[in-house]
Amino acid sequence: MSENKFCPKCGHAVSPNDEFCPNCGNRLSVAPQATPQQAPSRLSQAANTATQPSATAPHAPQKPLNKKLLYTIGAIVIVLLGGYLFGRNYYQPNKQVNRMITALTDKNANAAKYVTSDDPTLKEKVDSTTVAPMQKYFSANKDKAAELKSALEGSGSYDSTYSLVQDGHAWLVFPRYKISVTASYVNLTTNESNVKLYQDNQKVATSSSDTLSKRVGPLFPGTYTFKASGNVSGRHLTNKTTIDVGSDSSDVDLSLKSLSFTVTGNPGAVVYLNDKKIGKINKSGELKVNNYSENGNMELYATMKVDGKTVKSDTIDVEDQVSDDGSSTITPTFSGMVTEDQAQSLLQSTYDETESGSEGSSSADDFVGEEDNSSYNELLEFFDSFSEDESWDVEVSDITSVVPSSNGGATVSYKVKYTFYKDDTKKIQQFTYKGAKIVQKDGDFLISTVGKTGKSPDWEKTYDN
Repeated sequence: MSENKFCPKCGHAVSPNDEFCPNCGNRLSVAPQATPQQAPSRLSQAANTATQPSATAPHAPQKPLNKKLLYTIGAIVIVLLGGYLFGRNYYQPNKQVNRMITALTDKNANAAKYVTSDDPTLKEKVDSTTVAPMQKYFSANKDKAAELKSALEGSGSYDSTYSLVQDGHAWLVFPRYKISVTASYVNLTTNESNVKLYQDNQKVATSSSDTLSKRVGPLFPGTYTFKASGNVSGRHLTNKTTIDVGSDSSDVDLSLKSLSFTVTGNPGAVVYLNDKKIGKINKSGELKVNNYSENGNMELYATMKVDGKTVKSDTIDVEDQVSDDGSSTITPTFSGMVTEDQAQSLLQSTYDETESGSEGSSSADDFVGEEDNSSYNELLEFFDSFSEDESWDVEVSDITSVVPSSNGGATVSYKVKYTFYKDDTKKIQQFTYKGAKIVQKDGDFLISTVGKTGKSPDWEKTYDN
């Protein structure tokens, strides 16, 4: 019976022929078979003990990695790789510029996160309020926004005001960019003391006898509204202007002045000054404007209801029309509309050239369609009906109204005096014509229709020569 042995590492029973422990895999030392020999001397036994190498226990083979751990590691690698690829695409400089421009052209977007400044003071003020004027400008000037985008993607700078600069990193890897903007300043001046100065409805200063100006800034370039408000000679005056502020310093004159003038035109026409209604023209054809605040660019126009449509006149620069003493008269005109003087001259010429009837008429060129115009032919028939034994004169004596038409041109009402001579008698009749249409074609005014009148005159007088 063989002698049992035990593993020196785990203590499990092993047979003499086992080279490795069947339990833990430890390599077993195989003892050499004993051979009869003489017992070694004490000295040689000690030497053998000293020179015999010690057995080294081998490492156990590594177990395979857990599959769940491998899947976890693989998923992490995929996520990291996907995130890197996404970030590399999202943070491309041109795509960052595109997001910047999109925000700058949308007044409701958060553009402040894309903006910085080379001015330390302005840089500390970057927020939705300070950046808003820049958004207001670019949202109204999309062509300038396109130029800015192209320049930033190309050279990286625009108009010596905007430049693309790196501002840290995203995810510690991808460069993040912002638009660096050069600061602007505005010099506000007024002409009176105790005048309040405003920037976009926020008071920035009050003038005094010693200081009639205020330097405002640093500001981001953009569209701003500045206003001065105060009492002058017992009347409250304001001066308000909206300007586009660039990178250079801008001077804004907010002097308080007043203007007085008279607007003439069609009764009932509504008059606007800088898009604000200031009144209606009365039955006499006038609207008096007294001590109105002069606000830089003062633009006036009138509107009228014609055939259910609102017709707007051409815009007039008031300062170009009003004299220093305020005695000026302003008459809004409608595009393509004949004036009273022009209408009277055209109608008088037409009647003069047709009063001889169809045989001597030379006024067809004054009508739309010339000889084919029905109103022209009716006028010839009218004069042909006059008696051959009398003579006559025709006078367009008065233009009573000129009203713009909804489809262009004007509707004219006017008075005509007919004087008939027969034997020793002179008879004068006046008729009022309404609904005459005069239009403009290729720069010339032409008659579309001469209008209609009643069968009975407004009045009639007979004189004996």
